[in-house]
Amino acid sequence: MDTNEYDEQDLFIVDFSQNIHNITDEQDNNSDSSDNVEEIQNEENVSGRGGNRGRGRDRGRGRGRARNSSSERDNREQAVQLPPPPFFDNFQHTKPLHKFTVNLPNDFLSLSPYSIFSLFFSLEQIEIIVKNTNKYAYMKDAGEGRKWKELTIKEFRIWLAILIYAGVFKLPSIRDYWNRDNKFPEHKITTFMSLVCFEQIKRFMHISDCTVQPPFWYSKVDPLATHIQTISKSICMPSSNISVDEIIVRFSGRSTHTVRIKNKPTPEGYKILSLCDAGYTYSFIFTSRIQNQPEVQQVPDLSKVDRKLDWDTLSGVVVDNVLAILWMDNGPVTMLSTIHQIDNGNENRIERIRHRPRETSTNAVKVRAVFGTASKKSLPIPVVIDDYNHFMGGVDIADQLRGYYGTQLPDFRIQLLWDLIKEDLEGSDKKPHTRNQVDELTKQFKFIYVDPTKKQQYVTAKFELPIERLLLEGHFPEWRETRSSCIWCKYLAKKNQEKAIKNPPQSQLYCIKCNLALCCNKERSNCFKDFHTYKEDDE
Repeated sequence: MDTNEYDEQDLFIVDFSQNIHNITDEQDNNSDSSDNVEEIQNEENVSGRGGNRGRGRDRGRGRGRARNSSSERDNREQAVQLPPPPFFDNFQHTKPLHKFTVNLPNDFLSLSPYSIFSLFFSLEQIEIIVKNTNKYAYMKDAGEGRKWKELTIKEFRIWLAILIYAGVFKLPSIRDYWNRDNKFPEHKITTFMSLVCFEQIKRFMHISDCTVQPPFWYSKVDPLATHIQTISKSICMPSSNISVDEIIVRFSGRSTHTVRIKNKPTPEGYKILSLCDAGYTYSFIFTSRIQNQPEVQQVPDLSKVDRKLDWDTLSGVVVDNVLAILWMDNGPVTMLSTIHQIDNGNENRIERIRHRPRETSTNAVKVRAVFGTASKKSLPIPVVIDDYNHFMGGVDIADQLRGYYGTQLPDFRIQLLWDLIKEDLEGSDKKPHTRNQVDELTKQFKFIYVDPTKKQQYVTAKFELPIERLLLEGHFPEWRETRSSCIWCKYLAKKNQEKAIKNPPQSQLYCIKCNLALCCNKERSNCFKDFHTYKEDDE
């Protein structure tokens, strides 16, 4: 398929599919009319007791007839007449078929993952997100519960880095990254932001302007999605052969826009049609289960075609200099192309080894008759189908790269945002990222000048009292301006096997020789005295 014609491909296939359905539907109407005549004749011949009695489910005259109506209709059907393969003046390339090329800006010097990622998540986009997040938080009166602090660009970068980090080092819950239990590893990236701050940003994060009525269901992520598509098209030129397929963004929450497709690696989520080349997402369209998309239309009656046509039926129409093709294999296969022809007989076919389909396939009765008893057979197929089989993996590779990352945040805004982030991660390096690369990316997000939040002091199993406390000379109290946790109170917590005190008692009274803070007031025991006189051998 040529890249110049991909924008209108869905509309072309819709027109072609509707033409096919009109042909088959006309024959269905003819057979239905004959059924109605026969039904009227039978009704006139009804006599005897109960002739005018009402009929319930599975009772009365139509009971035996309903079982055989489909088989009788199939016997009366005639072969479906499709238009023959049309003549098509295929597109002639002025230049040879080209490969995937990258066109980075002239002032682009660094090729690090972070610098390429910043092309998609630019500073201007981050400023817009920060502004709209603060606006949404104030609109929702965020200060009534936990106090809302104005979000800054620096904090949002840290939040974004933690989100990417959590997509690689996966834990059952997002709260586990801040868990200080010895059973869990320590994630140093969480020292740059508290759990409360992370959850607040997650709750009020808003990409679009909350004061504007959204025209579409995906408008909450549309500003960033539009920017990413613009950058994707500007810095890369796809090859001559591209592929269009669906991508499912995993989401199992409550949403009327998600779809469910059985026997898929991701059976439930948001359906996005993507145009890809070798794993690089060039463009994409959001779809919905309940809202129509102008660029995408569905033809549910197309499924009736597979019951009418024989195997290897080939037909097509030309719409706006694009060839729309229908080829009957195990099921109807539809194609769009600007560089292929189908009216030259065997010139546009190629021999390929085919496997006999299963008995449960859509067109198994007709297809298996071609194979006979052989499990494999060399059969001719259209060249356009063979080319598609060689270049169809663009979306599959992109979906594979996206599967390397995940998130545990059950919010459709976060899920769609995370999907956009994964596309940026794919664009920053066409090879799958190693953990060292992602770690380097998160480090650059945090920046060196960001100081970690103050870490809570906990009592560990290796906590011991200093031996110099038992020396007889030099232990004098001193009052200081700074406060610190009482060393004796922390030791008692460890000794009594109590849980670590997140906010242990603090004191401004210090021992000059030991240089440690100790309590000494009427509400608690004299920690200064007990600390300097206690001996473990006394117990």
